[in-house]
This record gives sequence, C-alpha cells and structure tokens, in this order.
Amino acid sequence: MNEAEQTAVSTLTAIMGRTAAYTGRLITWDEIFKSDMDLGPKKIEMGPVDMVFETPVPGTPLAI
Repeated sequence: MNEAEQTAVSTLTAIMGRTAAYTGRLITWDEIFKSDMDLGPKKIEMGPVDMVFETPVPGTPLAI
C-alpha cells in the first residue's frame, strides 16, 4: 500500500496545528496551502558540520 497521501496530510495537519499555536488563531486548509512560510535554511550546503556529537552514558545527567 502507498501511504504517501496519508503521510502528507498528517504532516500538513501538524504544521497547521503548530501555526495555529504560534499565531493564536484558526488556520484553514486554504490558508496553509497558500502560505509562503519557509522554515528551511536560506542556503543548503554540503560539507563538514561544526557540531559536537557526544555519546550519552547511562546513569549520568544530560548536558543541555
């Protein structure tokens, strides 16, 4: 079975919920389809990532 359509609808529903929560108002399907909201990076680049990936150790507190 192809679940692509249900996955897309589910994702859009979550985006609508987040937008409604952030703005404090009702968001309709028409509004979200016409939205020009872009939450991605302005420029997508390949290359090294300047992040530290620490391995969690059981029994120790998380460093946040």
